[in-house]
Amino acid sequence: MMMTPDEPRFEVEINYTKPIIKSMVFELNKPLYKIFGLLLLLSMVCFLFPDASSIFSLGRSFWVGSIVYCISFPVVFLLFLVKQLKNSLARFGWGKKLTLTSEHFSWQWENKVITTAPWQTFYCLQKRKHLWLLYLDKALILYLPTDQLPAEAQAFILQKLTEYNVPIKG
Repeated sequence: MMMTPDEPRFEVEINYTKPIIKSMVFELNKPLYKIFGLLLLLSMVCFLFPDASSIFSLGRSFWVGSIVYCISFPVVFLLFLVKQLKNSLARFGWGKKLTLTSEHFSWQWENKVITTAPWQTFYCLQKRKHLWLLYLDKALILYLPTDQLPAEAQAFILQKLTEYNVPIKG
Protein backbone atom coordinates (compact mmCIF):
# COMPACT_ATOMS: atom_id res chain seq x y z
CA MET A 1 0.00 0.00 0.00
CA MET A 2 1.37 3.36 -1.02
CA MET A 3 1.57 6.03 1.68
CA THR A 4 0.18 9.44 0.86
CA PRO A 5 2.13 12.46 2.04
CA ASP A 6 -0.61 13.49 4.50
CA GLU A 7 -0.49 10.19 6.42
CA PRO A 8 1.17 10.55 9.82
CA ARG A 9 4.72 9.30 10.18
CA PHE A 10 6.93 9.70 13.21
CA GLU A 11 10.61 8.99 13.52
CA VAL A 12 11.90 9.01 17.07
CA GLU A 13 15.44 8.46 18.33
CA ILE A 14 15.74 6.75 21.71
CA ASN A 15 19.09 6.66 23.48
CA TYR A 16 19.44 4.44 26.51
CA THR A 17 21.70 6.38 28.87
CA LYS A 18 22.81 5.12 32.28
CA PRO A 19 20.15 7.18 34.17
CA ILE A 20 17.43 5.84 31.85
CA ILE A 21 18.68 2.28 32.34
CA LYS A 22 18.64 2.74 36.12
CA SER A 23 15.12 4.16 36.05
CA MET A 24 13.98 1.29 33.79
CA VAL A 25 15.38 -1.33 36.17
CA PHE A 26 13.95 0.43 39.22
CA GLU A 27 10.54 0.90 37.57
CA LEU A 28 10.33 -2.77 36.62
CA ASN A 29 11.34 -3.95 40.11
CA LYS A 30 9.27 -1.54 42.23
CA PRO A 31 7.26 -4.30 43.96
CA LEU A 32 10.49 -5.95 45.11
CA TYR A 33 11.78 -2.69 46.56
CA LYS A 34 8.48 -2.11 48.37
CA ILE A 35 8.74 -5.55 49.99
CA PHE A 36 12.31 -4.86 51.10
CA GLY A 37 11.18 -1.49 52.46
CA LEU A 38 8.53 -3.17 54.57
CA LEU A 39 11.02 -5.78 55.81
CA LEU A 40 13.46 -2.99 56.67
CA LEU A 41 10.77 -1.14 58.61
CA LEU A 42 9.82 -4.31 60.52
CA SER A 43 13.48 -5.04 61.28
CA MET A 44 14.09 -1.53 62.54
CA VAL A 45 11.01 -1.60 64.78
CA CYS A 46 12.02 -4.97 66.21
CA PHE A 47 15.60 -3.75 66.75
CA LEU A 48 14.63 -0.46 68.37
CA PHE A 49 11.83 -1.89 70.50
CA PRO A 50 13.00 -5.30 71.71
CA ASP A 51 9.87 -5.76 73.83
CA ALA A 52 7.71 -5.55 70.70
CA SER A 53 9.87 -8.14 68.98
CA SER A 54 9.76 -10.65 71.84
CA ILE A 55 6.96 -12.49 70.04
CA PHE A 56 9.54 -13.47 67.43
CA SER A 57 12.01 -14.56 70.15
CA LEU A 58 14.95 -13.54 68.00
CA GLY A 59 17.96 -11.62 69.30
CA ARG A 60 19.06 -8.10 68.45
CA SER A 61 21.89 -9.47 66.32
CA PHE A 62 19.32 -11.11 64.05
CA TRP A 63 17.59 -7.78 63.56
CA VAL A 64 20.88 -5.97 62.89
CA GLY A 65 21.68 -8.60 60.26
CA SER A 66 18.26 -8.25 58.69
CA ILE A 67 18.63 -4.45 58.56
CA VAL A 68 21.99 -4.80 56.78
CA TYR A 69 20.46 -7.38 54.42
CA CYS A 70 17.39 -5.26 53.65
CA ILE A 71 19.62 -2.30 52.79
CA SER A 72 22.40 -4.04 50.89
CA PHE A 73 20.53 -6.68 48.87
CA PRO A 74 18.30 -4.27 46.87
CA VAL A 75 21.32 -2.08 46.10
CA VAL A 76 23.45 -5.02 44.92
CA PHE A 77 20.47 -6.42 42.99
CA LEU A 78 19.87 -3.04 41.30
CA LEU A 79 23.55 -2.74 40.32
CA PHE A 80 23.54 -6.29 38.92
CA LEU A 81 20.40 -5.70 36.84
CA VAL A 82 21.69 -2.35 35.55
CA LYS A 83 24.95 -4.00 34.46
CA GLN A 84 23.04 -6.86 32.81
CA LEU A 85 20.75 -4.47 30.92
CA LYS A 86 23.72 -2.31 29.86
CA ASN A 87 25.48 -5.40 28.47
CA SER A 88 22.33 -6.45 26.66
CA LEU A 89 21.85 -3.01 25.11
CA ALA A 90 25.53 -2.83 24.17
CA ARG A 91 25.08 -5.85 21.91
CA PHE A 92 22.41 -4.03 19.90
CA GLY A 93 23.69 -0.50 20.26
CA TRP A 94 22.87 2.16 22.81
CA GLY A 95 19.98 3.60 20.89
CA LYS A 96 17.30 2.81 18.45
CA LYS A 97 15.23 4.60 15.90
CA LEU A 98 11.47 4.12 15.99
CA THR A 99 9.38 4.62 12.88
CA LEU A 100 5.64 4.89 13.40
CA THR A 101 3.31 4.79 10.41
CA SER A 102 -0.36 4.00 9.92
CA GLU A 103 0.41 0.39 8.98
CA HIS A 104 3.27 -0.59 11.29
CA PHE A 105 5.64 0.11 14.13
CA SER A 106 9.28 -0.52 13.36
CA TRP A 107 12.51 -0.10 15.27
CA GLN A 108 16.10 -0.17 14.17
CA TRP A 109 18.99 -0.71 16.55
CA GLU A 110 22.32 1.01 15.97
CA ASN A 111 23.78 -2.25 14.67
CA LYS A 112 21.24 -2.06 11.81
CA VAL A 113 18.92 -4.85 13.01
CA ILE A 114 15.46 -3.77 11.89
CA THR A 115 12.18 -5.22 13.13
CA THR A 116 8.74 -4.26 11.87
CA ALA A 117 5.40 -5.25 13.38
CA PRO A 118 1.88 -4.38 12.29
CA TRP A 119 -0.09 -2.60 15.02
CA GLN A 120 -2.57 -5.46 15.44
CA THR A 121 0.18 -7.91 16.43
CA PHE A 122 0.98 -6.22 19.75
CA TYR A 123 -0.13 -8.01 22.91
CA CYS A 124 -0.62 -4.98 25.19
CA LEU A 125 0.79 -1.65 26.34
CA GLN A 126 1.59 -1.11 29.99
CA LYS A 127 2.01 2.53 30.93
CA ARG A 128 4.27 3.34 33.87
CA LYS A 129 5.33 6.71 35.24
CA HIS A 130 8.56 7.07 33.23
CA LEU A 131 8.34 4.09 30.93
CA TRP A 132 5.97 2.41 28.51
CA LEU A 133 6.24 -1.33 28.07
CA LEU A 134 4.99 -2.36 24.64
CA TYR A 135 4.53 -6.13 24.60
CA LEU A 136 4.87 -8.05 21.35
CA ASP A 137 3.83 -11.18 23.27
CA LYS A 138 3.82 -12.16 26.94
CA ALA A 139 7.63 -12.13 27.16
CA LEU A 140 9.02 -9.84 24.42
CA ILE A 141 8.92 -6.19 25.47
CA LEU A 142 9.88 -2.89 23.88
CA TYR A 143 10.96 -0.35 26.51
CA LEU A 144 9.92 3.17 25.58
CA PRO A 145 11.13 5.91 27.96
CA THR A 146 8.37 8.52 27.96
CA ASP A 147 10.79 11.42 28.36
CA GLN A 148 12.27 10.60 24.92
CA LEU A 149 8.92 9.93 23.25
CA PRO A 150 7.28 13.17 21.99
CA ALA A 151 3.67 13.80 23.04
CA GLU A 152 2.47 13.52 19.42
CA ALA A 153 4.13 10.11 19.05
CA GLN A 154 2.63 8.95 22.37
CA ALA A 155 -0.84 10.04 21.22
CA PHE A 156 -0.32 8.31 17.88
CA ILE A 157 0.75 5.05 19.55
CA LEU A 158 -2.29 5.14 21.84
CA GLN A 159 -4.58 5.87 18.88
CA LYS A 160 -3.23 3.01 16.75
CA LEU A 161 -3.31 0.48 19.60
CA THR A 162 -6.88 1.51 20.46
CA GLU A 163 -7.88 1.14 16.80
CA TYR A 164 -6.68 -2.48 16.84
CA ASN A 165 -8.14 -3.27 20.30
CA VAL A 166 -4.76 -3.79 21.91
CA PRO A 167 -5.22 -3.60 25.71
CA ILE A 168 -3.72 -0.54 27.39
CA LYS A 169 -3.00 -0.88 31.09
CA GLY A 170 -2.07 1.89 33.48
